[in-house]
Amino acid sequence: MYEPSKNTVYIAIAFTGAYSYWDDVSYALCDVVKPELNNGEVRLVDDEGKSYTLINHGDGKETALYDDAEKSVTFHRDEKGNIIWDAGLASLIPTLAVGYYAFHGFSAPTAYMDAPSMTYRATSPLTSFDANTGASKSNSARVARTINEMTRNRYNTKTSSRAHRIGEKYGFGSVGARTSSGAS
Repeated sequence: MYEPSKNTVYIAIAFTGAYSYWDDVSYALCDVVKPELNNGEVRLVDDEGKSYTLINHGDGKETALYDDAEKSVTFHRDEKGNIIWDAGLASLIPTLAVGYYAFHGFSAPTAYMDAPSMTYRATSPLTSFDANTGASKSNSARVARTINEMTRNRYNTKTSSRAHRIGEKYGFGSVGARTSSGAS
């Protein structure tokens, strides 16, 4: 009788979970089969229930890359807890802020989006996340429960292999398209 390998079983389970998104499935599969592929990355959900991959650039910058691959925002956080926009759709920052802070071990501070400076300004200091508080009845509680310390460590100490590709130019209008079209 045929006995499938552990990897075959995981792949079969992934494909039978039709309700799941491919990015969630592939992340979970890599976590079991080859965890180093997930270094510098973590899967999170924003306040609207949309999944995204948080990518660590290794230089303090992070990118939230949404599953449709058409929406992303690159930002960094300063010592006061402000999230400062670098590139992409700044309007995504307020919707991902609560889960982002929870992933990094903080309760979401009182904050607002300062449009002229493209900064999500914290008006209260960052405090350690406490799952027992009344404020934990949101997305932040779910994020804090599902992210273990090993995942957080693998994210914080490693750079994502995809980080260097974020922001590359593709398609019409890129440097390669302009320079190669007239040279023959």
